[in-house]
Amino acid sequence: MTLIELLILLAIVFVVVFIALPTLNPVRTRDVERFARKHLLYLYERERAYFLRNGHYQSFAVLAKVENGGPFLDRRYTGTEYRERGVVFKGPEGESSELLLTAELPGGKKFLQVDAKGRITEHKGSPSAESAATEQPGESAPPAERPEAETPPPLVPPKEPVVPDGSPPETRGEPETVSRPALVRGWSDILGGIIRQGL
Repeated sequence: MTLIELLILLAIVFVVVFIALPTLNPVRTRDVERFARKHLLYLYERERAYFLRNGHYQSFAVLAKVENGGPFLDRRYTGTEYRERGVVFKGPEGESSELLLTAELPGGKKFLQVDAKGRITEHKGSPSAESAATEQPGESAPPAERPEAETPPPLVPPKEPVVPDGSPPETRGEPETVSRPALVRGWSDILGGIIRQGL
């Protein structure tokens, strides 16, 4: 076999592997998801067994201890989360009356949840992003500051008319006339009418 034949053979193998990899990836993803579902149900059963004995749910680390009738889980579970095959399983952080277990699949685009009734639901994104987006009941965003109400400009009597030569009206002998603002005039007319009707 010559060097050229060997290079051609390697090129063919490379092309076949390059074409086959994307078709194998969904199989691996389905396999990981199937594992995550089975393990979620296993963790659910262990949490329920602990709940029936002690009256509350607890973190994985507590379930792995011998006390309280345990261990309900083995020593691999040392905290509130457990990782296996790229899946991150999360349970209660401490003593809790409600159960919510999550399994975040590799890539962070999808996660599974199981509730206290053993129902598994599928969600997009990551559990931390969803919990941040969902507001707790009773909490709300701080109210936006309202701009202060604009105060109307003060009523100012009209300026004195200016004659073309620039001299004030008194110098020309014309009487100075300052009209009352329309608002004051309107109120005085209304009050005058009420007084006249009363008399």
